[in-house]
Amino acid sequence: FGQDKTDEFCRENGVELVCRAHQCVKDGYKYDQDMKVVTVFSAPNYCWAANQGAILLLNEDMNREFYRYGATEVPEVTDPEPISDTPNNVYFKEVEYEKEDEKE
Repeated sequence: FGQDKTDEFCRENGVELVCRAHQCVKDGYKYDQDMKVVTVFSAPNYCWAANQGAILLLNEDMNREFYRYGATEVPEVTDPEPISDTPNNVYFKEVEYEKEDEKE
């Protein structure tokens, strides 16, 4: 989709930003189309592309904060122990993120 379709979509839907995913970008996120479209890709080193991953947080005022991170070495674990009581967090560990404030 091009700039004209993005402008039309934003105007008709009363939004300022279209956030999309599922496209690898080198720095974890990338703005396009007059900063009305942002691609956020959360998988670092995707298919050995040496890219960073990113997470976008929006607060109640729609201020944007990006957290970027790189790939980490995954240790070989034969019998993993849960990190928390939450079943979905069984195999995840905390990593340090690089916080970037994005304000227009």
